[in-house]
Amino acid sequence: MAWVVQLGEVIDAKLVSRTEVATLDRPGHLESLEDLGLRLADAKPMLASIQTAIVTHQIRQDAERQSSCPDCGKGRQVKDYRIRRFDTLFGRTEVRVPRFVYPTPGCAGARAQSTSAAALKGRSTPEYAAARAKLAAQLPYRQAAQLLADLLPVSGGATHTTIRNQTFAVAEKITAQATERAAVGKAEKPQKALTLQLDHTYIRAAANEGSRHLQVLAGEIEPDGGGPRRRFASLADRSECPPIVRAHLAQSGATQQTELTALTDGDEGLRNLARAAASGRPLRIILDPD
Repeated sequence: MAWVVQLGEVIDAKLVSRTEVATLDRPGHLESLEDLGLRLADAKPMLASIQTAIVTHQIRQDAERQSSCPDCGKGRQVKDYRIRRFDTLFGRTEVRVPRFVYPTPGCAGARAQSTSAAALKGRSTPEYAAARAKLAAQLPYRQAAQLLADLLPVSGGATHTTIRNQTFAVAEKITAQATERAAVGKAEKPQKALTLQLDHTYIRAAANEGSRHLQVLAGEIEPDGGGPRRRFASLADRSECPPIVRAHLAQSGATQQTELTALTDGDEGLRNLARAAASGRPLRIILDPD
């Protein structure tokens, strides 16, 4: 028994086009549970075909929308086409993206511009990047890559090396955003005393890094009188950590008179970091046996 899967485009409640994306052969006589329903081997290529059809149509529709100059309204000629590859959860899609030329020199700079140039930056969709980062945070990189390949029709950006590099890029972005928020965010009310916990660990580095492992600083700031805790982590070099910790202390309500209690292990580097971050504030360092 054959099943034909078609993708239809509906505009204003009317079917305007129809594309065949897959043909499935499933038995009508069930001899075992293996014959029941859709199989993963059938679903993966079908999802990839649907994704390719939708993306191709979106690019074509967007090109038609931009075929007229937004300044003068005249039609724009296509200068050339660029091949773009997009990695998604449902496979890699390769499309021809047109570049337009403005009709008159005075229109928006009169230069060639690709369709949706600002919207189509990057190669991976945010959904795909988020899925890779989530799996990489819970599994070894090779297992994360294998899980994606087993369950989804991914064909690009799913090697363990790519997942590792993308995870580090996300970590660096999160660190930069957290540092920026700590520097410009709204500070808590002034605190008389704060407890600062500092620790560090190591994660495996990418192949292009100078060493096999990278050191990660992790910290937590807690008001002694109760209140919201602030947690932070950073991949920054040790010399760059004191201003990062000071920024988080300031956002936690630390003033120059705030008494600080630092909990660290026996590492002298963490103790020196606590002293540098205190910046003259009253400081007591306690060895944390945990």
